[in-house]
Amino acid sequence: MRQDDEEKRRLRALEGYCILDTPPEESFDRVVALARALFDVPVAFVSFVDEHRQWMKARQNLDVSETPRGIAFCSHTIRSPSVLVVPDATRDPRFLDNPLVTGGPQIRFYAGAPITTAGGERLGAVCLIDFVPRPALSETERENLARLAAVVMDELELRRELVARREAEEELQHARAAADAANEAKSEFLANMSHEIRTPLNGISGFTQLLLVNPDLPAESRRHAQLIDSAASALLTVVNDILDFSKLAAGKLDLDLNPLPIEALIDNSLSIVRHSAEEKALDLQVRVDPRVPAAVFGDRARLQQILLNLLNNSIKFTHAGSVTLEVDVEAKLDDRYELRFLVRDTGIGISPEVQRKLFERFSQADVSTFRKYGGTGLGLAICKSLVDLMGGQIGAEGILGEGSTFWFRLALQRAELEAAAGMLEEGGIQPSGRRARVLLVEDLELNQEIARRFLEMAGHHVDVASDGAEAILAVQRADYDVVLMDVQMPVLDGIAATEAIRRLNSPARDVPIIALTANVLSQEVNRCRQAGMNGHVGKPFRAAELVAAVDRWSKNAAGEAPSTVATPQQVDLDEGTLAELTELLGAEKTREYVQRLDREIEAFAALSKSERLDPSALAKAAHALVSQAGLLGFAALSSACSALEEACAGTEYRQAYEAALACAQRAQESARARPS
Repeated sequence: MRQDDEEKRRLRALEGYCILDTPPEESFDRVVALARALFDVPVAFVSFVDEHRQWMKARQNLDVSETPRGIAFCSHTIRSPSVLVVPDATRDPRFLDNPLVTGGPQIRFYAGAPITTAGGERLGAVCLIDFVPRPALSETERENLARLAAVVMDELELRRELVARREAEEELQHARAAADAANEAKSEFLANMSHEIRTPLNGISGFTQLLLVNPDLPAESRRHAQLIDSAASALLTVVNDILDFSKLAAGKLDLDLNPLPIEALIDNSLSIVRHSAEEKALDLQVRVDPRVPAAVFGDRARLQQILLNLLNNSIKFTHAGSVTLEVDVEAKLDDRYELRFLVRDTGIGISPEVQRKLFERFSQADVSTFRKYGGTGLGLAICKSLVDLMGGQIGAEGILGEGSTFWFRLALQRAELEAAAGMLEEGGIQPSGRRARVLLVEDLELNQEIARRFLEMAGHHVDVASDGAEAILAVQRADYDVVLMDVQMPVLDGIAATEAIRRLNSPARDVPIIALTANVLSQEVNRCRQAGMNGHVGKPFRAAELVAAVDRWSKNAAGEAPSTVATPQQVDLDEGTLAELTELLGAEKTREYVQRLDREIEAFAALSKSERLDPSALAKAAHALVSQAGLLGFAALSSACSALEEACAGTEYRQAYEAALACAQRAQESARARPS
């Protein structure tokens, strides 16, 4: 019974080293080569004995890799802690009738030293074989053979450690891969969530801005519009908090360091929160140390984000009294200033218990705080992460019922005020200094309307394409100064469309392309840039932000009015263009486009039956036909409608309409003559 237990323990130990049936390894082969040379024998091997066999890990001058355990000499070796020596197997009763002696390989001499673990389990042996009888080994030779067995045991231990380390590394890699997959899934979810929330939010914010720039809007309606805009901004803040925290946690948020004027940064931040403070009759104060430099190098957007978070929090939790922003110089070394920004209020204060967890994510004072004041509990955690990223410190003090003080400290380098001029964006829709021709690629009519209105109010000319396929053909029909490209669209998305435009063998491949999308995660922005886009404007966008992007990237830098007339074509229908579109979209989708054009032409022709031609109606109808006709290859119609749209800005539009109508009728005939 005891022997059975010992054998089970031995087999478990052998299994634990994971050595059986493994490929040859140099370290074991060296031991076998050394054994042959040291003892001058024709055969040497390292073997391990499992339940049924003797398996050889390394061998020299021996053809077989395993033998049944019942006839293996090694089976006898593992029964004793000492070296087993058989000088002549034909004279040893234990092996006299052994088939390895009576038949091949006709063993005569055998010596084996057991490979023994620290726990005493004998796993196998280092073995020597000769085909002629030999004298017994001397004591020194026995010790040397035992030393070789000990070397093998050391190799086994080292090998097990390496295998365990490799398995741990593989587990770590699997865990990392699983974590990466989880992060990828999280990022994809956040991107989709951002897109789904920002898309309708863009409509709310955009149309509200359009209402607010209307000087004839009644006072009560203006007040309602301002409340809608404020609510949309609050929702956008929640979305941005979640996305910012995700980027910070993933280490994917980079700082954009530029010269920025401190005074303008403070004024802009205070102007944003002033309305909220006035609603609660709070005294909003500011004090700036006269030693504070006029401008510093920093990330304007992130600094303002921190200030706005602290100011908004103070206003939110203060019912009476004041909120004060202070900026002090705590130290100075050459051009480097250590600035301390401080926001003090007379609000509800903070208990010592709450102070300890203020900057933890999703942390709020208690459940009643969330019910009463709302919020995600991410704002201060994001502030801390941003301050940490800038190499600073952030903290808070306060007494419950007596107010709070939040501060952060940053070391910033002084910058020239002239270099910082104009770094802060102004609100509102201002006329641009130059008129650009813009191609807006957007599938949602709501977003088309908002972006087009913003740009036209700034003095730009806007053409609209509803998907990437239309955009590819549109940039080849007209010379655009800039393209605003949505990313998620049917038929052909913005990424694929941009890549196709960059591959064009024409000057159109160099047109500046700005991503106009709700996908604002860093990896999504990088994907846009890798596709060949020049810039990015996130939805929901402010009017000034969109106009500024167009002004920055527009090719029309000289200030001349862009051409609004497409290159004239000599044929009514370019069959090659239509064939290219069919190959790209498929026959069924192309037929839908042709049928839609037919309906537009019918509506265009119906205008001639009016008693009086309305130039605004003509311009609108012509504008709708420009991109559709060009997309399908009806270049003459596209050119004529573009000329009509231009003519409608003046008084000589009747002749242009007649010419466009003639082109439309010919295009309709060509379209209807095509096989369905």
